[in-house]
Amino acid sequence: MRRESSPGVFEAIFVLVVLAAAGGAGLIGWFVGNEMANASSTGATATQTASVPAGHMGGPNLAVSAIGDPAKGAELFESKGCSTAIPSTARAAKMHRRSTR
Repeated sequence: MRRESSPGVFEAIFVLVVLAAAGGAGLIGWFVGNEMANASSTGATATQTASVPAGHMGGPNLAVSAIGDPAKGAELFESKGCSTAIPSTARAAKMHRRSTR
């Protein structure tokens, strides 16, 4: 005669399988992170060779003035409300007037 298993046994098995999968994923993540840290500390650095299309300026040390007017950029930055996370009431009203013209 076969005895029926209780629902608690199935729940326990399911929980153990989920915990084993989470533990395995954690171990894999730790191993990958540890190996990446070791690889970057050996001094091997990746070199970036980005090709710049003809007629374009590029490079990591490109001056702001080479791609635009800093004063106009600052004015645009302020006018679009990028300088603060929450615009003041007066500035919000000014921005609303500009957008409804």
